[in-house]
Amino acid sequence: WLAYRSGLQSIDDLATWSRREAAARIEEHTSAYLATPNLFHQINDAAIRTGTLDPSDLIGMEPYLWEQVQFTDAVPFVYFGTEQGEILGVERKADGSPALWIVLKAEGPDLNVYQLDDKLNRIKELDNVPGFDPRGRPWYTAAVKVGGPTWSTIYPDISRPILVITSVMPVYDKADKLVGVWGIDLPLDQITNFMRSLEIGQTGKAFI
Repeated sequence: WLAYRSGLQSIDDLATWSRREAAARIEEHTSAYLATPNLFHQINDAAIRTGTLDPSDLIGMEPYLWEQVQFTDAVPFVYFGTEQGEILGVERKADGSPALWIVLKAEGPDLNVYQLDDKLNRIKELDNVPGFDPRGRPWYTAAVKVGGPTWSTIYPDISRPILVITSVMPVYDKADKLVGVWGIDLPLDQITNFMRSLEIGQTGKAFI
């Protein structure tokens, strides 16, 4: 009986250790994944404050953002929406190629998504969303409401068939007037894929 009880205790201890180990891995991975966008926001905010980036010149920001989205898989898409209803975003596609998301009043009210070549020339239109206004999107309204760095709610992407959550940071001028909002989308499938890669015994499952 003592040997039987000791065996049960050993199995229980091993299961507890396994659960704690899996939880620690999930927490470490998720924390790092969610912390990266805020670091990029701080860098971009500093770039605006020092004059490296001019938020009134969206086209001029395109090469800078393309360099950014090549740094890490955690940030494949960076964009900036303005109080005038314009937006410019640069995305690194799954195959590594660049794509441009843009609304310029001079080009009309639609959101256009273009495939770019390695010199950032527009070579093909990938998508078009009529009458797009970033100021009504969940990520923009979340930043305006909080007045500082925050997260949006989870919402369906406007163009891609995925769910995303967006890390956002509003930008203000020297008179504390809102200029626009930085956004970095985090597709939830990246967390899902990590969770599915975990092996927790023969029948274990993990969830957040």
